[in-house]
Amino acid sequence: MSSGYLEGQAVIVTGAGRGLGRAYALDASAAGASVVVNDVDGDEADTVVAGIRATGGIATGAVGSVSDWSQARELVERCVDEYGRIDGLVNNAGIFHAASPWEETEERVRQIVAVNVLGSLFCGIHALSAMRERGGGSIVNITSGAHLGLHDISSYGTTKGAVTSMTYGWALHEPDTGVRVNAVSPTAYTRLSEPGMWKHVGDIPSNPEPEVIAPVVTFLLGKRASGINGQVVRLDGRMLSLLAKAHFGDRRVERDEWSVEVIAEAFETGSLGALSPVGMTHPANESPE
Repeated sequence: MSSGYLEGQAVIVTGAGRGLGRAYALDASAAGASVVVNDVDGDEADTVVAGIRATGGIATGAVGSVSDWSQARELVERCVDEYGRIDGLVNNAGIFHAASPWEETEERVRQIVAVNVLGSLFCGIHALSAMRERGGGSIVNITSGAHLGLHDISSYGTTKGAVTSMTYGWALHEPDTGVRVNAVSPTAYTRLSEPGMWKHVGDIPSNPEPEVIAPVVTFLLGKRASGINGQVVRLDGRMLSLLAKAHFGDRRVERDEWSVEVIAEAFETGSLGALSPVGMTHPANESPE
């Protein structure tokens, strides 16, 4: 039964055939939204659509790769044609692989960048254009704590760092577009949660199912999040937090001229403050997804 929180809204969820994307689509529908369920796997998308319709919800499937500019545009157009509007986009579609940098291949790097970075960019660009025309909307990008640095998943982390940066950049346009742009860094057991993901942090037994994470995305899509823009929200099932945005340190050294000696002295004397830790740091019972 609908909670009514997203009643009357039309939302696109990319990569919604399984895992977190499926959970986001189902939760948005339960909140009253009409949902466009996107996935490269048509059978999986159709299954999610059927599940939504079976509970009285409104949904349509849209098969296509977000990494294709035209297919991303057609996805947004499908939402507008089907429901007469687009109010929300959940940029969830993504792929993952684990490898040390020296083990990477050109094919795998190009593929992960195409889906995770270009896919989010393409869908977001087309959605922003359509939302701007109607005066507003909400985009929720799915990022990852991996962008802070984790062994053997630097390619994946790099793409999620790009997604975080595009979140900050797009959010700046909210006064002109009326579109709020935020990101969610989730922790959940999904098809991405293969051994390489946990190799250097250990198994996290409390890691939640995708359905536990979905409400934070639904919240950001709706009216009670109207004052929230340009934020990265972390949810691991039990702990909700905000990512502290990277910023230049408060301690600075000022000189009219620079040399290796002067710069070395600034570091060696601690004039710049403590060095930042290398890699992701997190409390116990938190994982990097």
